Order: sequence, then C-alpha cells, then structure tokens
Amino acid sequence: SGIGLNPRQFTTAGVHASWAYNDSETGVAGYTWGVTRASDGAVVVAPAWVGGATAATASGLVLSHGETYDVAVTACNGALLCATYTESFTVDTTSPTRGTLFLGSYDDAVVSTLCGPTNATNEDAPCLLGEPSMLPAGS
Repeated sequence: SGIGLNPRQFTTAGVHASWAYNDSETGVAGYTWGVTRASDGAVVVAPAWVGGATAATASGLVLSHGETYDVAVTACNGALLCATYTESFTVDTTSPTRGTLFLGSYDDAVVSTLCGPTNATNEDAPCLLGEPSMLPAGS
C-alpha cells in the first residue's frame, strides 16, 4: 500500500491536489481531502468525500503570500481501514527574476518534452528544445 500526494497552487484563489493510492489486497473504497493553514490549523477547505476520484480542486479561496498550507488526503480501503497523508505547499507570489535566454535552431534533432502546466486549465503543454546557445537575456 502506498500513496503519492501532489498539491499544486497556481493562484492565490485556488489549490489543486492529485494522488495515487494502491491497495492490492482490498482495493480503494475512496478518499476525503481538505486543506488547513499550517501555522494554526485553520480550515481552508473542509474535508470532503470525493469517492474514487484521484484529484480535487478548490477555488474561491484567499491564500496568503508566504503562508504554508497542508493538503490532507484520507484513503480508505475495502476493509474500511483508513490512513491520512499530508503534503504542504507555501504560497509564493513573487515574480521570477531575470535569467538566461536560450536560442537554438529547430531541425530534425528537435526534442519534444513537457514544460508543465502553462495555461488556464493547468494542462501540460509541449515545448521544443533544440541545440541552444546561451545568451544573457536582453542581448
């Protein structure tokens, strides 16, 4: 048995969590999830039963910069034995700092990979990586 919990915070108004649980003996009956503020345990998202869903999103929240939050998922198996797993995230609303600009040519040697969540629906989007030459940003 095991679980992987992956909370992600993309705005100060919401949080998304996904998880995977395996119980080869009795199977998974379902999950509850919730969010609390780590500093004082204040409930941000009340624990809610989500059945067999392996992800949940809460919106309309007011998350504060620099504050750490705990996402808790309770998984219950077919024998009604339950275990709670918790992961934390810290809200960071600071802008990125100036970095390095990579330039390259795109030909048959292009490598396609996933850049990660890049749009409003938080879906993974493809990005292209060629043979970059490093130039300082703004050059």
